[in-house]
Amino acid sequence: MKELGMIALNIMAPVLSVLVTIAAGMIAKKANTWLGLKNEKLLRDALHASAENGIKYAVARGYGPGAVTTLAAAAEYVKQKNPDTLRKLRVSDEALKDIIRTKTAASCNE
Repeated sequence: MKELGMIALNIMAPVLSVLVTIAAGMIAKKANTWLGLKNEKLLRDALHASAENGIKYAVARGYGPGAVTTLAAAAEYVKQKNPDTLRKLRVSDEALKDIIRTKTAASCNE
């Protein structure tokens, strides 16, 4: 009977090891996905804050809040201050201008 138990243990040990490895890999992948999304959210929040700062910067330079030059100055500000964020999020120039436009519209409505 002991021999049968040892045979079963010798067969089950590698199977159990494989199952534990698969489970650990799945848990690691889920954690990485969750952390990646959290990191992306932080980058997006930083980008939007920078867009607001870019508008303030442009207005402080004398551009009107709704002027096209304000949009260009704010976009240039964001590009200079956050090039890595723009690259990591793959934000195009047009998308950046859209983000700034929404911030400009929000600041005009206050």
